Amino acid sequence: MSRAATLLAIYDVEERFLAEFSDNLKNLGSWAMLTPTAMMIRTKETPEDIMEKLQPLIGPKDSLWLVTPSSPWTGYGDPIVDDFIHAELGPDKGDWVPKDWNDELKRRD
Repeated sequence: MSRAATLLAIYDVEERFLAEFSDNLKNLGSWAMLTPTAMMIRTKETPEDIMEKLQPLIGPKDSLWLVTPSSPWTGYGDPIVDDFIHAELGPDKGDWVPKDWNDELKRRD
């Protein structure tokens, strides 16, 4: 094992393996779900070791990308995820404020 690193895991896995696949990723260290198929992970495992561990759950039509994220970055989503990314990568660059989708759609959810 090496020292801890932050990785962005982007994946598309057959539905029947998705829960086990996701659980295996979560067991690698601290994590935050960015989207249903993208997770940021803080782990001591190398990308190569992770690929080897997850290989039995990856089929020929599946995909898994492990990327080292870095600053600058910006995004919009769950505030808990935003806090996780701030802790891992530092503050986002710029002061991006999303439009109010409820005003755009003329409704309130």
